[in-house]
Amino acid sequence: MEKDGRCFYVAEDSISPLWQGQSFLLDHCISGWAMRHGETVAIRDVRLDPRIPKEAYAPTFVRSLVMVPIDFVVQTVGLLVHRARAASAIRISEERLRLAVDHADVGFWDVDFVQNTLVWPSQTKAMFGVSADVPVTLQDFYDGLHPEDRDAMIEAFTAAADP
Repeated sequence: MEKDGRCFYVAEDSISPLWQGQSFLLDHCISGWAMRHGETVAIRDVRLDPRIPKEAYAPTFVRSLVMVPIDFVVQTVGLLVHRARAASAIRISEERLRLAVDHADVGFWDVDFVQNTLVWPSQTKAMFGVSADVPVTLQDFYDGLHPEDRDAMIEAFTAAADP
């Protein structure tokens, strides 16, 4: 997708990740060349074509390629299809996680630092003897730890939460 002299790699169909989510100057990528010229380009060997930025392709598995310029409508439809596929994959993944958690009798949680609460499903709350409708804070969790585990747990959590 082209915007402000840059080529944005919104989605890609590749056996492993390449440039999705990145952007390059139109003059520095083969996609930009295809867009500017409005032509399909087929390259047998990326190492030999002067339009290919060698430093970008050298560490990849790509040796040949075909680049097809697409118009705005096609880009938009393609983006919508990509988003729908991604949303479907997320739903499937979440359902698998839910099934695994439900049947393995394990708990999980998340932290909302803004609201100072722990996001615990009812199953996790039940493991700690907490009613499903009771809000839980990180301090509540710390207070429920065995005294010999408390300092080590706080230290480990603080280290993990520090970007």
